[in-house]
Amino acid sequence: QRGAWQRGRGRLSLADWMGEVADAIADVPLHHVRLPGTHDSGAYNLSTRRMGDLPAWLRGINSWSYGVATRPITGLMVGWGQAQGLDIYGQCQHGARYLDFRVVHDVVRGQSQYYTAHGMAGASFEEMLNQVRRFLDEHPTEVLICDFNHFHRFECAAHHLKFLDIMERCLGYHMAPLALRRASSGGKGTVTYRELL
Repeated sequence: QRGAWQRGRGRLSLADWMGEVADAIADVPLHHVRLPGTHDSGAYNLSTRRMGDLPAWLRGINSWSYGVATRPITGLMVGWGQAQGLDIYGQCQHGARYLDFRVVHDVVRGQSQYYTAHGMAGASFEEMLNQVRRFLDEHPTEVLICDFNHFHRFECAAHHLKFLDIMERCLGYHMAPLALRRASSGGKGTVTYRELL
């Protein structure tokens, strides 16, 4: 049945699976828990006109020609780049607890913008982080790992700091406290599900 896993004789809700198995995972270091996740999580609704992490020369031609010169390839790029059929909230509802984000920084009319990309540009990071917050607000027994990587066109520390401000503003208390943000080195990480809750 859609939205549930078979567990013994009962069903396990995909949206709340961590809470339902909390007794088994509460004190296990999180890096030992197998978390289902999605690759290029933000590549679910790519633009047919705005290029993301493609080479500068191609973005230049696209911008210069208002998309006319690149129109023959953008449809192919969208088809190639779209990795997900659901938005972030939907992926989490279907059990994903690890989200993989490629981050692109652009300056548009003097303002920094952050969005995801996989070839073509995707949704803004504020939109995606708000979906993460909505899911966590509705499912307080769940933990999400957000992996931000491939920082395209982050040219100075200010770009990173502004991105961190957006994360803190959107996610607020859902972010792990600094004391718990410790990475596993050589398999020795200790942060647990219980601590993150």
